[in-house]
Amino acid sequence: MGRRFQIAAKLINNYIVFSKLKELLAKREKTQTVEKPSSTDAMANALTLLNCTYNIEDSNDQKDRVIYFKYQGLNFRAFTFGNENNNDCNLDFHAGVYNFGDLEILRQVTNSVNSSVSPIHYYFISDTKESVFNLYASATLSNVSEIGNLKDCLSATLEQFFYSQRNFENAIKKRKEDSSPAEDIIFMNSHEVWMAREMEMNLMPKSSFLKTADAKELLLTDFLEDVYGIQSIEIESIDVSNQDVCKRITDTERIHSYKLIEPVVTIKKETGEVVDGYDAASISVVYLLPTGESKVVMLTLKIEDKLDNAVYVRVTSLREGDCISMDNLWGSNRNMPKAESFMFAVDRTTDAKKKAELKYMWEEACKKKENGEKLTNEELYLVSIASMPQLGDSAYWGRKHFNQQRFAEALKYFENVNEYLENNFFEDFWDDNLREYFSRNCWYMSYCHSELGNATLAVYYAEKACMVYPCPLHQMTFVKALYRANDFRIFHELNTRINELDELLEKTEDMEQLTEAQAEMYEFLHKATALALIRFRKYDDAKIKLQYLIDNASEETKEWAKKKLEELKNNRKT
Repeated sequence: MGRRFQIAAKLINNYIVFSKLKELLAKREKTQTVEKPSSTDAMANALTLLNCTYNIEDSNDQKDRVIYFKYQGLNFRAFTFGNENNNDCNLDFHAGVYNFGDLEILRQVTNSVNSSVSPIHYYFISDTKESVFNLYASATLSNVSEIGNLKDCLSATLEQFFYSQRNFENAIKKRKEDSSPAEDIIFMNSHEVWMAREMEMNLMPKSSFLKTADAKELLLTDFLEDVYGIQSIEIESIDVSNQDVCKRITDTERIHSYKLIEPVVTIKKETGEVVDGYDAASISVVYLLPTGESKVVMLTLKIEDKLDNAVYVRVTSLREGDCISMDNLWGSNRNMPKAESFMFAVDRTTDAKKKAELKYMWEEACKKKENGEKLTNEELYLVSIASMPQLGDSAYWGRKHFNQQRFAEALKYFENVNEYLENNFFEDFWDDNLREYFSRNCWYMSYCHSELGNATLAVYYAEKACMVYPCPLHQMTFVKALYRANDFRIFHELNTRINELDELLEKTEDMEQLTEAQAEMYEFLHKATALALIRFRKYDDAKIKLQYLIDNASEETKEWAKKKLEELKNNRKT
């Protein structure tokens, strides 16, 4: 009994000792965790080991810190964070100063370097007062408190800064020395800006002033009438202001002759030359309602881009809403403010330069034709109306604006050509070449109207093009215009063209005997029929037509028909 008691007492004693030992170990572990250095302390210790002088400052209320230090003669910054869960450290230093003129090269080299696997990345900040860009290099060290050899890691990163900066400076130097590629890149960038601006203009709200007025000649009163329905006689005054002056115009004649873009772009009357003015301006228009109440329209004008060929001006306007009254009931559109924004392109080309360019192109085309040389499309277009040099200006600039996708401006020139040719349609000088030219001019007008959202006019001119010269291009354009206009006559046109090709097939008895253009036209007509049937909700007939294409058309059209048939089935289910 005594022996057992002694063993039990010994076991109890050992358990007590073991428990106390376990408790001491837990306290020690807890003490070590609490005493783990912060990211700021860890960086300070590493900098001390590297013999770097440093200064620590608070960054903000969150107890973030900035450590300013010098390494091999360069000034660095280390940003540490007060958040216990963020033990990262961001390093950076000032890597150079570059002029505003170096922007393109600086951007290209920065993007190139940042796309590499190097841990060093670059960014630049503009200093408008000095007209320079300040370049900075940066890198991030993650979990600095956990890095056992932080001194070596920090040293390696700082050395990487020096190596990266040398590469960056060499790349900048190489770009500057090799001027031709830089010029090409700058040209491409300006070309891309031009394309973007022209595309933006084509996507603007469709308004009549875009078709009838050149941006140089567009009157403020015409703009207001088209966008807001404000008549010129209703305008009481306009206030024009820019960063220098503010003036009020109340003279009726001056108001009615005031150009919309006049506050930011000046056109010399003698030469038509575009003179750059202010980058921004505003116009406040006060007009009177029939009740005698004064209302205001605010317009802001801003130069978006200045390119070699054109100045792009954005005009943003806001008309205040009307008060609810017996004449203006609740729910009227006039109750709500109405804002609009438009982009205008002001050509820098003067009339004199336009005439010189046309004269040169005309003479070159005639010389080439006489010598039997191959003509470009533009030259072919010009010589096709060699008997009518008075149309040369409109023909050349209409096509040129069309190729630039400036459809509203191109239309003005094509309309000049169309008016003259229609008035002389039955004259003796009309020949096959001129007939073809007239039909192509109608095709251009149809295309322009279609792009500008004028579906009815697009149909009208496409039909005229087909009537005078029924080539596949004109016929396809007519079908597309009918489709966009939701015109039920599309089925008559499609059936007529399909029957013509079916008769031709019966004579040849072989699809391969059709020309490539005829075969393409045949598939196009059947595809258009399927789409038209869907548009007019003839779904069962559309399914039959799509199945016909799947069974008989080319591989590309088969895939298209399968996709459309599947979409049609899914839509019918829902």
